[in-house]
Amino acid sequence: LERLAAQRYLYSTAKHFLIGQLFLDLVSPIVLAVIVALFPGFGIYGALIALLILVSGFYLESLQSSKRERAAGVQELFDCDLLDMQCQDLIARNIPDTIEIMEAAEKYKRSDPTYKALKNWYPSEADTLPLYLARLVCQRMNCLWDVQLRCKYLQWVGLTFFLLCVIVLMVALVKGLTVGNFLLVVVAPLLPAIGWIVREYRGQNEAIRRKDTLKWYAEELWADAINKRIPVEEIERKSRGLQDQIYNNRCNNPLILDAFYKRLQPKNEAQMNRSAKELADARRFIDLASTLAAPYVRVFGGKAQSDNAPVPDDPTKARVAAGLRELGQYAGPKSVTVIIESHDHFTSSATLKDVLKAADSEHVGLLWDAHHTFAASNEDPEFTVKQLGPWIRHTHLKDSVGKGEDRKYVLTGTGSVPIERQIKALQSIGYKGFYCFEWEKVWHPDLADPEIAITDFAHVVGHCLGNTHTCKS
Repeated sequence: LERLAAQRYLYSTAKHFLIGQLFLDLVSPIVLAVIVALFPGFGIYGALIALLILVSGFYLESLQSSKRERAAGVQELFDCDLLDMQCQDLIARNIPDTIEIMEAAEKYKRSDPTYKALKNWYPSEADTLPLYLARLVCQRMNCLWDVQLRCKYLQWVGLTFFLLCVIVLMVALVKGLTVGNFLLVVVAPLLPAIGWIVREYRGQNEAIRRKDTLKWYAEELWADAINKRIPVEEIERKSRGLQDQIYNNRCNNPLILDAFYKRLQPKNEAQMNRSAKELADARRFIDLASTLAAPYVRVFGGKAQSDNAPVPDDPTKARVAAGLRELGQYAGPKSVTVIIESHDHFTSSATLKDVLKAADSEHVGLLWDAHHTFAASNEDPEFTVKQLGPWIRHTHLKDSVGKGEDRKYVLTGTGSVPIERQIKALQSIGYKGFYCFEWEKVWHPDLADPEIAITDFAHVVGHCLGNTHTCKS
């Protein structure tokens, strides 16, 4: 924790120079532009001052770089101790000495005396894994968190550029400036701000690209490790190489303001810790299924905290697909298939097809809850099976009446759900799996007793399966 505290303090010190640079590159040019717009005779001086600010910004950037490298060295020392890896000789020479680390940690303690913000730095679920796998989990989480943070930060940079353009155009329109005066009076003073935005956008984009590449590499190593495609010693060697690249990125990637970092940290950390826990739980269920010779483990895509946007966005679908791919890699060698149920916000064929195609694993499939695709996404069973047929491994069937929140479950064949058409659609693609009856009396106590409901289901479905010509169209 002392090393983490020193790392946070050194990064914060580097970000003080970043704040100074932001003031010079963003705030002062806007003030200059306003002054020059109000007092056109000041234009030449404004342009000269802008050039001085531009040069000062480069100097502050070099100071940032020095502090950033010191902080990256302390972080590397922490990771090597925690993950039981040897620190490379060349890297070790750039790491601050023990006294500097202790002094930096003491200064950090002024704002966080108990190191509360530093505890559980990596997901606690990694403790349940062998060390060589736990390393990969922590390295992947590091890359994933950094990519997510920088993507959101880049949105802020884009918004800043947009607002700057609006200000520039408004000044030009209000003053009725000619092209020459516009360049001298407005654009010239804003050159430092424009330069910072261009540098920041390019730098953050490049950082995202590099970290995303490392994340995918960590996932490939994970797949190799759990499928035992290469020896543990080779995994450890490659993991050390991955750590070297993570360190280099920490030394060279542009900083992000603490205010922005702290605003997103709780949400992103909670999301990643929850994701890590769910994946660890799923792996335990896969192990159990393998022991029992059960062919499937069912998972959910879930839903947002609010139901106001029931269609998952692209980042959510990508995250679910990545989780399925990772679980599929783990489940395959154990003769288990991971099946996502059409449930919650993952009921439309379009959403499920996107996720399953992105997961791209023969050990990932679909549990088609035929009720939800019909009732929640208003899809005809023939359409759903045509779209998702290649992935369907198991089914859930039940009947209901009503719409939306007023929909109620009823005995099979007495509601509005076209169960016989659903069965017929499955038969048309040669489906050989189970037709599973769901009767959720635990959650809906007013439903008929299971003895009645199961008998009724067996009669309706058995009749359809025994003679397809009797199925209603």
